[in-house]
Amino acid sequence: MSGTDYLNLYEILVRLVSAYVCATTAAAKGHNPWRWGILGLMFGIFAVVAIPALSDKDIEQRRIERLRRYCTGTRLVGRGENPGLLVWQKLAEEAARTGSGTGQPP
Repeated sequence: MSGTDYLNLYEILVRLVSAYVCATTAAAKGHNPWRWGILGLMFGIFAVVAIPALSDKDIEQRRIERLRRYCTGTRLVGRGENPGLLVWQKLAEEAARTGSGTGQPP
């Protein structure tokens, strides 16, 4: 094998590893892993450098779900409290504390 053959083999290996890294990171952040895997194949290391800039799509949904689970936990069962109202109260408290959003129900 000549030097250029090894270079091509190295490039293919880098692109495959880039595709895997992009796909797994995108899936963890709630984005389409197939799309980012293909981008990793096409652009190689450049896609790996770009993927940390992706937003975490479901971070807000996880925060709301965590608060919902907290407010509707077993400690509230049988006390006559409105768990839905408690969720919005907790969201409003957190929004006031962090300065994000209005905390008002839709």
